[in-house]
Amino acid sequence: MHFKIVPAIGPRYWVGIMIASICGANMGDFIPDMLKLSDLGGLLMLALLFAVIALANQLSRRGNEALYWLAILVLRAAATNLADIGIHRTHLDYITVSACVAALLVALLALRRVSSLPPVTYHQRPLLVDHVDCRNARHCAR
Repeated sequence: MHFKIVPAIGPRYWVGIMIASICGANMGDFIPDMLKLSDLGGLLMLALLFAVIALANQLSRRGNEALYWLAILVLRAAATNLADIGIHRTHLDYITVSACVAALLVALLALRRVSSLPPVTYHQRPLLVDHVDCRNARHCAR
């Protein structure tokens, strides 16, 4: 998936990533806590929201940088929900869940390398590593 407009890498980008990560992680906790959706229900809602954002990007003529940031926000929230599923439903600890997700990330990157898909761009990396980052941040905060 490629967004038509992505922000230039610089201080503004890193501030945006920081804000989107914080807000996305909080949104991921807000969904089950305040909206009373299950982990899977929240994940399905976020998947639908991401699909709408991706479709809006594809249907727009020029794209919009806001769509990129919304995608980061939604994926960060989904990463929080995925981590909660991995920890609460399977009763695994933070380190085990992080190791499993990191192994999955390595496997996906290896599959992408041997496939005919183009290599992962710098702007796609946050979309891939959010889950591992989210679990590590929560583990360190406790």
